[in-house]
Amino acid sequence: MPRFEVPPTDYGQQSLFDEPAAPLTLEQELLPRFAGKTLTLPEIMQQHGPGTPYVERNYRAALWHLIDEGMVQSDPPAVQMPLRKGKRTWPRGAKVLFPAQ
Repeated sequence: MPRFEVPPTDYGQQSLFDEPAAPLTLEQELLPRFAGKTLTLPEIMQQHGPGTPYVERNYRAALWHLIDEGMVQSDPPAVQMPLRKGKRTWPRGAKVLFPAQ
């Protein structure tokens, strides 16, 4: 049975002036990691996913955002990807082309 409590080592007063570093978003992690490469969604997840909290849905959302912003390209182009319930789907074998940095 899980117990919901804060371990005693986490108690303590935090400084009002120390701001934690903003965590990188998944998009910010993917761009430099795969710069200059062309990969499929499963390849991206296999190379980046282990040890991270991200699941396939997160990768799909991040890649769609990067495509919409013009930061990466897809093969086939996004406009040619099939629609399901009014949303573009990620076809099996589709590739993401990350620009060289």
